Amino acid sequence: MKKQITGYITGVINSYSRTIERLKESGAPITSTNSFVAFKEEFTDLLEFVMDIPEENKEVAILAFNIALENTIFKKRILELEESCESMNEIENNLHKRIKALTDNNDSLDNNCNVLRNHNNKLIKVNFELAQCNKNQVQMIRKLRYRNKQLARIFKY
Repeated sequence: MKKQITGYITGVINSYSRTIERLKESGAPITSTNSFVAFKEEFTDLLEFVMDIPEENKEVAILAFNIALENTIFKKRILELEESCESMNEIENNLHKRIKALTDNNDSLDNNCNVLRNHNNKLIKVNFELAQCNKNQVQMIRKLRYRNKQLARIFKY
């Protein structure tokens, strides 16, 4: 059983070594490479631990194997969560950009509304002045009609 466990852990270490090489060659960020290096180091420590276990203590070897398996599962889950966090960060950044654009658009619309309100207030004042002028003109027309009637009476006789 010890040979099987050491074989499995060695395979995992080799897999991480190939992944690290591939990431370095592709120019991946150091942070992603560092996490794989840390995984490799942990498995190397685990391999040394298993190698130090005497052959007759199979329960410890099985326990170590189970821990290594759980550790691998957890690390894969951590990588999945890191990737999903990166995706969520991109989504959040896009949403911030959209909110900023909408805020800018809203500010522009507010400014346009203020300009229209000012024009509307000016038009209300002009309309009021024209109404006063119209009222004065109507009074003037009534006075002229009245005088015209008076003149017509005078010249009629």
